Amino acid sequence: MEREVQEKLARSLTASSVEILPYLPYLLQDLWELGSNPADIVQVARGLGAGPDWKVLDLGCGKGAVGIRLARETGCSVKGLDLVDGFIEVARAKAQEWDVAQRCRFEVQDLHQAVRTEKGHDLTILGAVGSVLGDPGQTLKKLRGTVRPGGYLIVDDGYVLEGVDAPRLDGEYWTRDAWTRAFHDAGLKLLSELRAGEEIQSVNDDNSAAIAARAAELALLHPERRALFEEYVASQQRECEDMADRVVSAMWVLEVEAR
Repeated sequence: MEREVQEKLARSLTASSVEILPYLPYLLQDLWELGSNPADIVQVARGLGAGPDWKVLDLGCGKGAVGIRLARETGCSVKGLDLVDGFIEVARAKAQEWDVAQRCRFEVQDLHQAVRTEKGHDLTILGAVGSVLGDPGQTLKKLRGTVRPGGYLIVDDGYVLEGVDAPRLDGEYWTRDAWTRAFHDAGLKLLSELRAGEEIQSVNDDNSAAIAARAAELALLHPERRALFEEYVASQQRECEDMADRVVSAMWVLEVEAR
């Protein structure tokens, strides 16, 4: 994996150093639902008409929770891509466990390559992976090409209010107005915006506690890496604080307009 790709992957998982990458499967082993809330995605997809004839692309699929729930509850076919081998292994095992392996295909792949080669999907999902594909404007234009005309995108990210300072590891959060302009520039129609409720704080707190416990275990196994693990836990906590106080978590549902 190229260094630049490694760095973007690390930042998308709230890590400031690529040195943490080999330890991520261990640190995140207690979390299946990485990124977007599967229940929210399923609800949106159903509203769009997702069914057995639909092809769905899940970019940055993590351990497959979103894709597996979609396949199970709507009957659609899902292709999930992620760069972390350990996540894809779990996704494949979970697909077998949930009896949807015939409708779910999970692969290790660089998302930059995927957005150049994947075409014609009914729905593409980019769920809480940060700026892996560039800034929001660049990301939206790349995602657009993966979907058929009249198809849909679900983008899970966040924005800040005007004048609020909330930097992220991979850049700066955009304002909602900036996102809105980017939707228009990319030829996308905003159908709806779902904002995370108060329950997200409880979920984030639980996840952070689970990660902190695994980091403590790793520190005992690898004392020379203690500072690395502590920094990862701290970065998770900083992100949770931003989400609670300075960043509005939002999921946008977008239609690809014909050009």
